[in-house]
Amino acid sequence: MIESQSSFNDFSFVYLRSINFHFLHSSLKQFERVSIMSKIFNVSPNVTHLTVLWPDFDCCSRILNNLKHIQLILDYSPIIDRDRDPFDIHRLFQLTPNLLHLQTSTGNIYPDEKLIEFIWRIINQFHRLINLTINKNSLYSSKGEKKLRFTQLFIAHADNQDYHSKRIHIDFHINDEISVCL
Repeated sequence: MIESQSSFNDFSFVYLRSINFHFLHSSLKQFERVSIMSKIFNVSPNVTHLTVLWPDFDCCSRILNNLKHIQLILDYSPIIDRDRDPFDIHRLFQLTPNLLHLQTSTGNIYPDEKLIEFIWRIINQFHRLINLTINKNSLYSSKGEKKLRFTQLFIAHADNQDYHSKRIHIDFHINDEISVCL
């Protein structure tokens, strides 16, 4: 009798292009979620689109050179702490050096000067980035004058950085969802 010893490494998902990791937060411990993700990344070399919880993705070790689009689920709490960055830009760049589209969702990042600085650090780090969406599907809405003030400060910051503001399009979509097209 021949016994078959199959393991996850025997699989190959070369045609897999998009992955959404939506684990129930309490269903698995973080090291279990990261282990599952790592195994899937190892057998899926051509993934170009990913949706993932940032704290889990931050723990991954595999560089995803083919990844072009990522949606980072920042946190399960409704509002992100304004005294710290929502995610580590340099770490994300290490994991996804060829990123073209970046979205953040779930945690709401307040549109203020700190967010403007954070967005510009993202733009300066990811030279190939063509679209950035902050607060995708946000449930919160700032008043119109706050949105206008944010847009004016953002464009002024673009001019201060010798970045031609005519090449950038910034728009508030539904609620506090901010889209920056480069």
